[in-house]
Amino acid sequence: MTKFQIGDKLLQSRQNLKMTQEQFAAKIGVTPQAVSKWERDLGMPDLSLVAGICEVLHLSADELLGIQCLDQITEGNRKEQQEIQMNLCSEPLRLDVGADLIPAIVEGLKTDKIKEERVLLAKKAGILVPKIRIRDLDALPKNEYQVLSYDKLLESGTIESLGENVYDQLMEKVFNLCEVNYSSILNKQLVGIMIENVKNSYPGIADDIIPARFSYLFVEQVLREIYKKTGTIRNMIGILELLEEVTNEQNEDPRVVADRIVHRLS
Repeated sequence: MTKFQIGDKLLQSRQNLKMTQEQFAAKIGVTPQAVSKWERDLGMPDLSLVAGICEVLHLSADELLGIQCLDQITEGNRKEQQEIQMNLCSEPLRLDVGADLIPAIVEGLKTDKIKEERVLLAKKAGILVPKIRIRDLDALPKNEYQVLSYDKLLESGTIESLGENVYDQLMEKVFNLCEVNYSSILNKQLVGIMIENVKNSYPGIADDIIPARFSYLFVEQVLREIYKKTGTIRNMIGILELLEEVTNEQNEDPRVVADRIVHRLS
């Protein structure tokens, strides 16, 4: 299915349910702007969102993705698009799989596994997991996988038994690696989303200091150091309240600020 066809399917299905873009976006955890782009053929939803989209719109993954239409795509066009997309930029979190693992991925994306793992890490460590890019890679042996972050290999391996739990195994590996390596995965976009969540849920905590006094980059650096030391940034309200209190100079070392916050929170 082409990008236009997916956008058209999203638009028609959403309107059939009499759902606004804002309502749909809230249900799947994205911004209304993202939904608008998808429906206007300016982008495509990430594969990790497919299960949630299908649940909200009462569609199957095959219906949304147009699996039955794949044979209409020429081999040349498919390879060209794949090559372009693979080289656009490095991703915070990516799972590459060999050909034999693709059926398990397709079926697994119809479940809530990714959503459940996201919620678990959020509750455990305050982690906002980035979008997980999943792609089939011809260069990989058929039953192998690799997990990367910004093109850095975090883990590779072989799935020996292609049973029913293959997808769950792969997702658990991805989320475990995300938790272990989160200090290097965290980026300004993720920090921005977390800060906006605090601003919306607890007005006054961060409104006057971010970005007026502290840039998102500085907050990212502080959070990264706190996570390295404690393995959690779940007490975001406490961290932000202390950020202004313990920062003495405008260009202070984020590592020093993080040390002070960790000490005060301990």
